[in-house]
Amino acid sequence: MCLYHCCDLVIFLAGRYFQDEQHMVLISLNDKTYASLLEKELLALHGSVTRIESDQENSLIQSLNQKFTAIVVDESSAHINQELWHKLLKQWGASSKLYLYPAGQKLTTLKCVEQKNPLAQQTGLSEPVTFSDAPTDFFGYVFHLSPLNLAQHLAKEFSTSLSWFWQSKISVLVLHHLEEVLKQNKLLYLFYIDGDQYRSIYTEYGMHIHAKCHLLFEKSLLKALTRLRLPGYQVLTFKASLDCNCFYAFLVPDNDTVKPLAKPSDTCYSIYSIMQQHLHKDFSRLHVFKELFDFSKKNTSFSVGYAPLLYNPCINLNEQLNLVTKMAKKNSQWMRHRAHAFEKDMLVNLAVRHDLLYPRFQAIFKISDFKEADHKAVEEQNYEHLLSKLYGFESLMGINTEQVKKILIKPSHIDPHSLNPTNLFALAKKNNLSLELDQKCINLATKGGQILPGHLLINILPRNFYYIEKLSDNLPKNLKIIFEIPEDKIIKNTDLLLKMREKLGDFNCTIATDDVGRGFSNFQRLLTIKPDLIKLDRSLISGADKDRQKECVIKLFSEFAHGFSHAILAEGVETRAEFELCQKMGIHYIQGFYLHKPAKLEIIASQFNLDTSQLNEEKNDRVREKKTHDHQLSWQHKTNKSQLKKAT
Repeated sequence: MCLYHCCDLVIFLAGRYFQDEQHMVLISLNDKTYASLLEKELLALHGSVTRIESDQENSLIQSLNQKFTAIVVDESSAHINQELWHKLLKQWGASSKLYLYPAGQKLTTLKCVEQKNPLAQQTGLSEPVTFSDAPTDFFGYVFHLSPLNLAQHLAKEFSTSLSWFWQSKISVLVLHHLEEVLKQNKLLYLFYIDGDQYRSIYTEYGMHIHAKCHLLFEKSLLKALTRLRLPGYQVLTFKASLDCNCFYAFLVPDNDTVKPLAKPSDTCYSIYSIMQQHLHKDFSRLHVFKELFDFSKKNTSFSVGYAPLLYNPCINLNEQLNLVTKMAKKNSQWMRHRAHAFEKDMLVNLAVRHDLLYPRFQAIFKISDFKEADHKAVEEQNYEHLLSKLYGFESLMGINTEQVKKILIKPSHIDPHSLNPTNLFALAKKNNLSLELDQKCINLATKGGQILPGHLLINILPRNFYYIEKLSDNLPKNLKIIFEIPEDKIIKNTDLLLKMREKLGDFNCTIATDDVGRGFSNFQRLLTIKPDLIKLDRSLISGADKDRQKECVIKLFSEFAHGFSHAILAEGVETRAEFELCQKMGIHYIQGFYLHKPAKLEIIASQFNLDTSQLNEEKNDRVREKKTHDHQLSWQHKTNKSQLKKAT
């Protein structure tokens, strides 16, 4: 295991002045003003900085196991006894370049020397101070430099960096310190963070992406521990080995007057929540991880567990550590179950309540006879002019993030702003609620779609489609519904699907294969299902006007559709050039941002000048229904209160 982090530690990574990756610089000075200015200047030069307050003995001791290239500390400490301070200086200097702030002097007011490299001419730099009794030869410099001059020197002196974590054993000094703290305070907490499931990235995406994901995981843990901020506690964190994502974080009381944690399980969940949110943001934000889009949809899980470590003089510390580690690992599974329970609670609310999900609709147009005046109407968003070209609408799910926030516990590992249909259905699948969520979306689509002209395209999971008869009560007869079978869903029972397909006419419905051109959609699937509509995936359409291979594939599917009397639709059309290519290839229908962006029903009604009287009537009915329900609850509450009063 190797030493990693304390709650006072702030690590910054960047890399221009220090080239692609940087060395880590440790700063710990009695002169806080100088330390802050130096840190600021190093960060301005895109340096990598670790800052530890000079009175934080625990933090300074644990830094022995982290690799630093340069260490800027005091020649003598005002807070730590000189014997221990001398030992620290020797161990730091044995592996790092040591810069010593002169004792009894104030360097904050020094002016910057305007030189390209002030240390190159030994300006403000003493002769090396040799430590003769050190285990290996090393030396330090006593400096007399302004913060900017010292920062410039460090930036120019070093050009490469090491990882945040350094593979080594816990030093005897650190182990002894941990034992002394346990003896004094009688209690420590061990938190076990297991992210080793990320190993699968190596197999699926290769070494480079695997290394990047390791870095993201380490950053998320750093942020979680930094934000923990438990009064009276410091955090000592170790990594099990260099090539794994397992960590052990000790919560160490500052003194024996610090009270034990009232709810360590809540602290454990806080670490999990903060890490989960940061990981999701990093995976979705960084363009480097486009290769990991499918992987991130799987919501790769990790776990966090904890165990108390009580002082027991009869048991060796190493043996105690082994025991609590096993207990923390076991508890980490409980924490994972707890997180799943919170997810399930949210999904149940989404499936039942009326104010958390809402339908959005995107218009689909016929491509034939589309003229210049029609393109002008598209530019002006004059959709009334395009009514004659309208084929119908696709229903897409929207999420009311503000309302979802209210039902989530705080802190929560679920970020409502990161929820989208893809992520939500991934969560639902993990918690065995995907069918119920899918049914909710179908109900919302059919209710809102009753005022829309043309066909209504609705996504449906194959397992719901198998039992479409049981869902027919929510399928109004006046709607021309086209059910889309998602491309990423394997159809396991083809015979049952075909049997239900024959009955679709009874409900005025037809079937489409969605996202053809990727995933499981292929010619064999088209031949088996015989869909009424083929929807080409946007990955085929995007940039097809500049890609000869994509153009050939589109032409192939178009000829297949025409040859077997299937309608064909291109989704994801975002430019006029893509539109004109689809028109040239004989595509029947077009959907995409070039023509229309998804919008709420009220906006759609305004854009196409639709009659909303039915919609308003249904809205008023829901308001009346809610008032009646609230009145009944109020009456029931008063009745129960009255009965309880009589009984007592």
